[in-house]
Amino acid sequence: MENLLTVEETAEKLKKHPENVREFLRDGQLAGVKLGRSWRVRESDLTAFIAPRVRPAHDNGAAKPKGNQAAKVAAFLKLADELRPMIENGTSHVENFDAAAMIRDSHDERDRELSGDAAHG
Repeated sequence: MENLLTVEETAEKLKKHPENVREFLRDGQLAGVKLGRSWRVRESDLTAFIAPRVRPAHDNGAAKPKGNQAAKVAAFLKLADELRPMIENGTSHVENFDAAAMIRDSHDERDRELSGDAAHG
């Protein structure tokens, strides 16, 4: 029989508060078994919950955009990086336009959106 973890044990493994684990269970994000009034989590369900959230060691921590959005973000950032030296060296012919700041802001906004913090920024 597979080992069943309590909400508290699951929370400890996830480094989350037990109430967060209960929310995951109620919302169906994390599969669990209800025994009376208590939840239990199979180790295999916990592993399945964690697996898509694990990032490679070389990852910068930001969630990856999906599908065509990833290509658009990559193209924009490539163009921005190509323009940055011209803009920072003053070879831009547009007055009253701080493109370097705009590029930095775009990078910051993209990072917030990809990390899920856009609503807080």
